[in-house]
Amino acid sequence: MPPWDNVDRLMQAGVDQGIFPGAVLRVGAGGRVAFERAYGWADLFSGRRMTVGTVFDLASLTKPLSPTLA
Repeated sequence: MPPWDNVDRLMQAGVDQGIFPGAVLRVGAGGRVAFERAYGWADLFSGRRMTVGTVFDLASLTKPLSPTLA
């Protein structure tokens, strides 16, 4: 079994079970991309699918996450 099969199945299960609407997973090793895949939806309202090029706006998360992680 290829090394990323379990991760791939878990990510797809997360979308299928409604845990999250979509995600992009990229894993790097040795200066190269070892695994990259998009899952689910980038926008549920328009029906736009997630792609590996989807840009995420995380700016609004800096205030609540910074103190939490610190």
